Amino acid sequence: MDSYKTCNQCGAKNKTTAKFCSECGNSDWGSTKVCKNCGAENKNDARFCSECGSAMGQKKKAVQSKKQVNRKKAPVKTGQDKNKIWIAAAVIVVVIGYLFVKDSGTETVVRSQNFQAGIENVSGNLQLEGNVKAIASRFSCSCGNCNAEPLETCTCPTAQQERNFIRDALRAGQTAEQVIQAVSVKYGWMKPEYAAKNSSPADLQSLVKNKPIKAIPDEVAGTLAVAKLADQNYIETRFSCPCGQCSIDELAECNCGHPRGAQEVKGFISNQIALAKFSRDEIVDMVDKKYGHRIR
Repeated sequence: MDSYKTCNQCGAKNKTTAKFCSECGNSDWGSTKVCKNCGAENKNDARFCSECGSAMGQKKKAVQSKKQVNRKKAPVKTGQDKNKIWIAAAVIVVVIGYLFVKDSGTETVVRSQNFQAGIENVSGNLQLEGNVKAIASRFSCSCGNCNAEPLETCTCPTAQQERNFIRDALRAGQTAEQVIQAVSVKYGWMKPEYAAKNSSPADLQSLVKNKPIKAIPDEVAGTLAVAKLADQNYIETRFSCPCGQCSIDELAECNCGHPRGAQEVKGFISNQIALAKFSRDEIVDMVDKKYGHRIR
């Protein structure tokens, strides 16, 4: 119930904020006003009701004051909540990061163990393994990532592959010098003290008994040396034209422009030779995998 005041002239009730009576226009309000809570009349200048003790016309202000207090407190609560959220998020990120690093480390260890255990095919032949070590001792590891460790002791995957190469060549009956030359061509990184052109091969003879030192045969060189432009024809003669649309069988003799035809295959061979990374036999295998139709 709103507060009101009584006109001193006509007795009409008016709002407490009225300057003139709404019934008679009188401006003399007398000396009383009515409490909005209990309806009791109080002096016009009273601040509190004499019957119920309620503040005269102050309720709205009190409500506004409470709202203001609540508005001031709200940001503090929100800030605390945000801090809790940020802390929780940070903890989650740390936990995830720890698990990721832990799993990565485990995977690295497993891969390393696989490299150590799975790449090198060490035999039980003591003489063969001694020859492998003796030849490897003339080289440094060629991977470029292990500070040129001695090939005979380096444990990286590249070093193990190189020793496998040496082992397989010796098993195939190649002489020590042939193997050394082959490793030098395929991997390089011969130690300076062994790289002199006039070094004596006498000590190499002792590594493989009753095996004369010969030049590397052509069929061996084809598997080791980097292919050159002169090898293009050799590679082409290993295939027939794979297009299936022309009457010329030999790839070397065909120059058709059909899809997967002679021009395309010859261009592929030229590009691989230009890379100066593959031997002619490796390129033959690449052509066979990509186009097929190998005849030799």
